[in-house]
Amino acid sequence: MADLIMIDGGKDKGKDKARILTPKQEAFLRAMIESDDITLSDAYRSAYRTKDMSSATIHSRAYEVFHQGANGEIAARYQAAMAKKRDHALHLRDRRLDYILEGLQREAEGEGADTNASSRVRALELLGKVSLGEGEGSVFEDRIAHADQRSSDDLRVELEQRLRRLLGGSPDQVG
Repeated sequence: MADLIMIDGGKDKGKDKARILTPKQEAFLRAMIESDDITLSDAYRSAYRTKDMSSATIHSRAYEVFHQGANGEIAARYQAAMAKKRDHALHLRDRRLDYILEGLQREAEGEGADTNASSRVRALELLGKVSLGEGEGSVFEDRIAHADQRSSDDLRVELEQRLRRLLGGSPDQVG
């Protein structure tokens, strides 16, 4: 019974239920969580005896275990674990970005151990390429303003005329 994992469940007619995963369900869930590219079928094969099963049966049972096993508890735990992994990855990404930006800032300000004019300019350039915020671009990003106010019909007519000229037709021909 030590291998079974229990969590508090919902209420059914006033009595608490506990959702329990069997050792095989736990192994299936663990395989799903630990591998980023595992299929449900492969996770099922790693946790259950599948020697005499067809691929279709394995696929069907894997789907059932994942979505319906322990009253949906397996899918719920998987989603929670994936959210935790995503949060952790975002946290690591943010820490790395902060470290890089702080180093570039120090270098740009001439506080690096062996800083020189060239490295300061390069640090400033890299800092300028960093995004200014969502939808804002960066300091050195090319920005193109479109002042053309022609309608799509006017543009279509002009393009058709140009194509006719290029293809040797008369500009006044109607396609």
